[in-house]
Amino acid sequence: MREGSPIRVLVVESSRMNCDLLMGVFGRSPQFNVMGTASEAEALILAERNSPDVALVSSALDSEPKGGLKMAQKLLASHPKIKVVMMVDATRREEVVEAFRAGAVGIFARDVPSKMLSKCVSCVHAGQIWANSVQIKFALEALADVPRLKIVDNGGKAMLTERQMQIVRCLADGLSNREIAVALNLSEHTVKNYMFRIFDKLGVSTRVEVALYAYSHLAPNPPA
Repeated sequence: MREGSPIRVLVVESSRMNCDLLMGVFGRSPQFNVMGTASEAEALILAERNSPDVALVSSALDSEPKGGLKMAQKLLASHPKIKVVMMVDATRREEVVEAFRAGAVGIFARDVPSKMLSKCVSCVHAGQIWANSVQIKFALEALADVPRLKIVDNGGKAMLTERQMQIVRCLADGLSNREIAVALNLSEHTVKNYMFRIFDKLGVSTRVEVALYAYSHLAPNPPA
């Protein structure tokens, strides 16, 4: 997206009325270009046609309690650059963990004031994770239960190099690949290659899992 261009937002809700209500939250703000649908098939068509930056997906779609998870996976399979925010009715551990595992980078509970939705979209678009402390706790607990996610190998050697750890810390701070490249004086292509190696070493497949790894295993960046 060109700098200064509106953030393209796709809303995928369980009903047309809910969809219209959510779209109305953004009003006529020039910061956002919002499209919406209550149809899974139409959502995929809209994504193909408009290349949205952020997708707000209801956790329940097509009368399925986990329909939103499937929708998120389909969107990301065909458009991996989309940032998915899962909208949930309540903060339940299973729902939060499954949303992150499906590739969501944000959890937006419906008991949160709607005026926060615009901030949520802006934050995830900027590369940050949107979740409250309870939701992060659920995700960290789930991550701790995964035995393959280790910080040292069987010989006691660190899994990540110092440069890779720098990149992980930058990612945890909400930086995009381009911002990481600038911060570390690397090319964006080099950052992407580092990301692939980090994913492979840690046995993860999403930026969210890497960020959670940083939160649970690495010391924060020292203050400037």
